[in-house]
Amino acid sequence: PELPVEEAHLSAENRLVYFSDSRSPAADRYRLLRMRLKEHWHTGKLKKLLVTGALAHDGKSTVVLNLATVLAERGKRTVLVVEADLHHPSIGVSLRLKPRVGLTECLADEAIAPLSAIRRIEPLGWYLLPAGEPRRNPTELLQTPVFGQILQKLSPYFDWILIDSPPVIPLTDS
Repeated sequence: PELPVEEAHLSAENRLVYFSDSRSPAADRYRLLRMRLKEHWHTGKLKKLLVTGALAHDGKSTVVLNLATVLAERGKRTVLVVEADLHHPSIGVSLRLKPRVGLTECLADEAIAPLSAIRRIEPLGWYLLPAGEPRRNPTELLQTPVFGQILQKLSPYFDWILIDSPPVIPLTDS
């Protein structure tokens, strides 16, 4: 389907090493990770990845941003990033994207189609389902069967789905 496009505002603070310095050793590490992941993708055993860490500020979202960019391979693959850290979403903020309907609205109201909340992020070449409007009960929203149903509905449209998750030690969401 044709999805809306939004321009990301990129800066050094985003730490998008694969995009900003594709010849760097750090970018090469992401290429190696892509190569290892593709082995499993080609066998049909891997399509969705949850990226988490022990604590806040461990670099989970930075890994997701770089991994999504390298997996998209400049448009060769369709990659969806799901901003599932509903306590402190950072991807939309770091890319300075406009706040929009997102995952929280899709979880709270099954009438909202998740595909309608997704937009293509340029110049990075991947898609984003943003966190959406903050809610008082993000843990309860993620622990319903609806989250799995959303991922199942979106799966046929994307080669990869990366889930940016909250940290595991202070929260039970992951």
